[in-house]
Amino acid sequence: MQHENTARVNKEDGDIGLTGCANTVVNSSASKGFLKDTTITLASRVLAIVVSIGIASATAWLLGPAGKGELAICLIFAQLLVLGLGFGVDMGCAYYAGSKREQLGTVLGTQIVAYAVTATTVAVLGIACLNSSLPFVQKVPYTALACAIAFALTQLFFVFMTVLFMGLGRITHYNIARIGNQAITLIFLLGACWVIPNVTVAVIAYVLGSLLAGIFLLLVLMHGGLQSRIAISWRSITACYRYGIKYYFGKLATLVDIQMGVIVIAMVGTTEQAGLFSAALGLASRLWILPETLNIVLLSRVLTEQTALVGLITRSCRVALILTAAAACLLAILSKPIVAIILSPAFLPAVLPLLIMLPGVLMGCITRVLISYFNGVGRPEYNSITLLIGLAINVTMMIVLLPRWGLLGAATAASVAYITEAILAMLLFTKLTGQSWRGFLPRYDDIHAIMILIRQKGSARSG
Repeated sequence: MQHENTARVNKEDGDIGLTGCANTVVNSSASKGFLKDTTITLASRVLAIVVSIGIASATAWLLGPAGKGELAICLIFAQLLVLGLGFGVDMGCAYYAGSKREQLGTVLGTQIVAYAVTATTVAVLGIACLNSSLPFVQKVPYTALACAIAFALTQLFFVFMTVLFMGLGRITHYNIARIGNQAITLIFLLGACWVIPNVTVAVIAYVLGSLLAGIFLLLVLMHGGLQSRIAISWRSITACYRYGIKYYFGKLATLVDIQMGVIVIAMVGTTEQAGLFSAALGLASRLWILPETLNIVLLSRVLTEQTALVGLITRSCRVALILTAAAACLLAILSKPIVAIILSPAFLPAVLPLLIMLPGVLMGCITRVLISYFNGVGRPEYNSITLLIGLAINVTMMIVLLPRWGLLGAATAASVAYITEAILAMLLFTKLTGQSWRGFLPRYDDIHAIMILIRQKGSARSG
């Protein structure tokens, strides 16, 4: 059976690969759908990034480095509450709904139960932290952290809805909600923080954005009359939680790994340092737009086709590497004026940490594409293994380097961790599929095919 799967994978790689036959990609109806969803999602994410840059710029100019550091601490506090206590059940629901192993109404019943349990736990633990003597609590206004708990609850609701839509392949509504979330946040930030420039008002903007976007997705489901078919099944609940637990550690490690510098600085450094590192990380992570787009589009396809898409997965990694490398070079060249204009000259000390992060961010493209494959074939524990090892490396290096090199040490730790994660993800992928690691090396045919597809898309628009 393994030889049969390998043969089918190799045939698929030849049938839809980019090795000299990009026209095959365009003429295949399945690939047309993939290209369409990727184009729509990428365009929406570009728009979302433009809006998010507006948010970063607004908070930087209006709050300054210290205020931005306080905001970063509040947002990370809320995200850790959501991911730390959600146990990955959101992805478990998406997996069973997207693969049609469970009826959608049953999955929604599971989501209702899971949200009620998680929201209660988040509120209780959040209030306990708020009234504790933890170091970061002393560095942020009490009202801002209280609003951060409210943001955790609305963000939890938004995450449940968006992940479900992603698993179902309902990409258009998913994208509308993501853009709407960012747009609402920006509009409120510009309006309210201009009058009252403080971190509490900024957190409230995030609360409104996630709440209204989540309600939009809920109304979309209710429009189809789905609420009449909601059923609560203990079997479905346990199945989603079993899947979620395997996924959970990887998801939690992803957030902690990405934000480790901010977390450590929030404990032992100043809010200004946290703000500078957060700014550098925010700009560098924007380069993940393409791999994260591919992650979204690939998940629903892998859920239904699985091993038949191995060729598409490796090709997606190669294309993401090529295009992200070009964007990283441009960001490196223009880093100083970008930081000075978007974030204000006060953030220029973030430029060097940003440059140090770029090699790791580039390799992180591979990890973010492979996440969709591991989740889609029911092996989310592979993500957890990869990301937890990367997290351990990040934490160890952070503890050693931060006291000696400051922000440069934090950036170095993050970059090394991302590179390690990419290598581990590739090794696990080759073990699972029997493919060679050489499949991840960029090829001339990839560039050639990208140019053909761009020309064909341009011709279609002009026609």
